[in-house]
Amino acid sequence: MNPAAPILIFDSGVGGLTVLAELRALLPQAPIIYAADMAGLPYGAKSEAEIAARVAGLLGRMAERYQPRLICIACNTASTIALGMVREVLETPIVGTVPAIKPAAAMTQTGVFGLLGTVIGRAAGYFEQRQSHAHERARWQHDAELIRLHRQARREEHAAAEQLAETSGSWAGLAASLQAEAAIDDSYAWVNAVRALTRPVLTLLLWLITWLVFVASPEAEQVKIVETSTFAATAATLWWFGDRGAQRTAR
Repeated sequence: MNPAAPILIFDSGVGGLTVLAELRALLPQAPIIYAADMAGLPYGAKSEAEIAARVAGLLGRMAERYQPRLICIACNTASTIALGMVREVLETPIVGTVPAIKPAAAMTQTGVFGLLGTVIGRAAGYFEQRQSHAHERARWQHDAELIRLHRQARREEHAAAEQLAETSGSWAGLAASLQAEAAIDDSYAWVNAVRALTRPVLTLLLWLITWLVFVASPEAEQVKIVETSTFAATAATLWWFGDRGAQRTAR
């Protein structure tokens, strides 16, 4: 943005001089062009199509001639009707002025405040448009929240399914191991004799190692260790006593 380029203030009359005064106070060295469309007065007697075409045409010619760095439409009527159209046509940054409804509503102590303008119907149309946009934003936020909750529920469902599949697979592997051991019991008697001696020792050693790791771990990790050691100890116990029950039944 060229700092030497002027700032263009446009109004249908002299009401925009208040904006000019504030701008002079903030930027005393900035070059400013104040354009008052006195020939088009009053805007309140014109249709919205006439105002939109007139404002867009005037600002287009002045933007081409003066090359301003910023355009301020210091007119409520022109802003509510033509601001969107002018922003689409011109590449220059454009600032509009609209009735300060939010500050007035926040400052009133009775819930009632006055609004001065050319034709109240146009201001009402602007407010209806803003209210419609607010409803649309609320609906979009509601839909986005529903989508987020749906995706979260799907993720939790998938996580639960994966955990169930993992647990089922672990116990299925343990069952297959016990069945394989039972199948070789009769063929390898010396293996059974070695296992009869080593199983108690290995089981006690496993419990001892688990206890040592549990004591040496921080509290945050002890819950995970308990879950893992419970499964491991159960598997070792079943491994120890798995074929003993079958042998007692055979006797």
